Amino acid sequence: MSEPEIPPLTAEQALGAVVARLGAEIAAPLTAALDRVRFMANSGRIGRADLLALRDEIDLARQAGMRGQQIARITSGQIHPMPERLRLDTLLRQVLDEQVAQSAGVGSHPDLTAVTVLADPSLVGTVLRAAADWSLSQARASIGWRLWVQDWPVQACLVCHFVHLPEDVAIQPAGLPADRAQHLPALDTLDWLLLKFSAHLCGVQLQRDDSPSDTTLTLRFPHTVTETLEDSGDGQPVAQRLPPGSQVLVLAGRREARQRVREALQGHDLFIDHVASVAEAAQYCADGPPQMLLFESAFDGDALRALVDRMAPASRVLVLVEITPAGRQVGVGQLGERPVTELGADALRDELASVLAQALAQASAAPG
Repeated sequence: MSEPEIPPLTAEQALGAVVARLGAEIAAPLTAALDRVRFMANSGRIGRADLLALRDEIDLARQAGMRGQQIARITSGQIHPMPERLRLDTLLRQVLDEQVAQSAGVGSHPDLTAVTVLADPSLVGTVLRAAADWSLSQARASIGWRLWVQDWPVQACLVCHFVHLPEDVAIQPAGLPADRAQHLPALDTLDWLLLKFSAHLCGVQLQRDDSPSDTTLTLRFPHTVTETLEDSGDGQPVAQRLPPGSQVLVLAGRREARQRVREALQGHDLFIDHVASVAEAAQYCADGPPQMLLFESAFDGDALRALVDRMAPASRVLVLVEITPAGRQVGVGQLGERPVTELGADALRDELASVLAQALAQASAAPG
């Protein structure tokens, strides 16, 4: 049983978590360094081993301070992502190659499919490095990495698995089933907080499942470029052409939502109509259902479910897209017995055409 996607922290929770971890991760190595300096002063002996250990302790405190600065920059609200086409597998290999020198015997085994995403290069780099640094700092054996593209919703999935405590010393909490997902606070280091905040800003969804001995981290990249995207003449990705002449009905009360849909579907030979209520949608569908029905979340209810149930027998292909109020997420839900693609309003311009193309292809291929 997996944990749901990890939600973002509130501003107060974020500040408290960062301050607490920053204090702990700076105080611990500096305390050890201070004890070491006192020992050398009292003994009058300064050995090479003590100097090397002192250097490492000071460096740990310095790294904690740098992580705190990175988190402060990301949470300041002054970073504005600029998405580009990026090869996710290539970036991850670069990060893992850079990490070899500091792996201290903990290797990695990547199984990476070629994947292209639309994302901010700097932020994606921060996400991947934070994930690699966090897993390396916690792992007690080799780290497994796997990258592939999930069929539906279409998105890149990156999974990192490692052992954080040997099984012979790991203790299962009393009364908790062995397959029950956990979240161990001891693993919530500054590297983890940096990963969490940078992933949220980048639009990457995180899921973490801890057991007493193992951890599995999953990163999902909703803005994934697949075979439904191709290059236009200027090198920019454009969505695959939707079937010309298809009918699209947009059920939206807000003018802004209707305008975003029109902009997202510009260049496609479609019949796009708008209605502002379920009653108007029912009247429209009396002459025949559309191939695609887009509706704002506010209209999800019994009346819309009843309308869809009446439409379904008359339409072999019926694609439903729910426009959620904000965000860039792509997900899958249900409207009665019918599958629905959930799409954040902020992602309409970039994602709507490819989401519709994919959903149409799946609906057309479905039996019956």
